[in-house]
Amino acid sequence: MPTKDAIQRTKSKGTTTKARGKPKAKRGAGRPRAIIDWAKVDTYLKAGCTGTGIAGMLGISVDTLYNACVRDNKTDFSAYSQSQRAVGDDMIRAKQFDLAMRGSENMLKWVGKHRLGQTDKPQDADANPNGPKNITFTITEELIENQYDERETTESGD
Repeated sequence: MPTKDAIQRTKSKGTTTKARGKPKAKRGAGRPRAIIDWAKVDTYLKAGCTGTGIAGMLGISVDTLYNACVRDNKTDFSAYSQSQRAVGDDMIRAKQFDLAMRGSENMLKWVGKHRLGQTDKPQDADANPNGPKNITFTITEELIENQYDERETTESGD
């Protein structure tokens, strides 16, 4: 049975237990911190996922993700996500260019349209003489192989 003195100390200070008079173990306030796998977050951001979607996949709240970004990466989530998405965009561009150089006809057309402003539709030259011109080109299998062989030789020689 605890003594009156031990009970009194417990009531007044709240630092000892009634039964033994030992100090209480300190516990942190609130929930334990969520452990965030930033490599996984980076992969999701490079793929174009949103912060809300990423938080849902990780099983945490959006606020937890945003606060952890400031704590762990020393930057706000908006800036962090923009930089990771830019890396993802550049990786896609490099892969598209590589596929085009390997001879993918669809990728050559896509890169030509989006990067060079080429179109599939013939344009009336009289309608806008200073505007972009429709360029027709033919790529043979031999040309593609020669271009790719030259690229490999250049890369291995450096």
